Amino acid sequence: MKSLPPDIKDLNPVIKEAKLSEADAFCCFAYPDQIFPAIGTSATLGYNPKAWIGGPGVNFGFFHTAFGPLVEGVTGWTSFSPKQSEAAKTLADKLWGGKPEDVQDPWGHPLYWAGLEMWKQAVETTGTLNQATIRDYVAGNKFTTVLGETWFENGLLSKDAHTGEVGQWVNGVYEVVGPKEHATADFVYPKPEWPAA
Repeated sequence: MKSLPPDIKDLNPVIKEAKLSEADAFCCFAYPDQIFPAIGTSATLGYNPKAWIGGPGVNFGFFHTAFGPLVEGVTGWTSFSPKQSEAAKTLADKLWGGKPEDVQDPWGHPLYWAGLEMWKQAVETTGTLNQATIRDYVAGNKFTTVLGETWFENGLLSKDAHTGEVGQWVNGVYEVVGPKEHATADFVYPKPEWPAA
């Protein structure tokens, strides 16, 4: 486990140390300006653990645009896939034009959209913009959103309302691979070797 400064430029020592560890999984919990060089350095140094997990940033379409087939098998986070329902496909078409390479933030956007849908339904049902009334209504009811049936438990979005947690690039598409009951593709493990340059 390593803590790194956010402005790190050279990840060679970190990736070399990880490679020497022979760990099955490499987790890079950082932002895109660290994720991108970590992927590039891993491929350059031939560090190919059985699972390469990163994020945020791994789940964005621009990650695939930047690295192409290099992303195959790389794992990160997501909350849904356009393949899961007609509502999910409609949202993806609206936000990203339905093109997998243009997908931006499949972890956050569906959750934000669902939040707006719940708020809209609460305002329409209660007939008020009073924050306390809306808060109480949202806290005590279930809603139909882009995620399907959506509700809160103990102040948090119910785990049962989540339509995804773990995503992975599979055949050039960022898929939901966990939890299994919401998966749109099987988790690929071990990840494929980095393609030859």
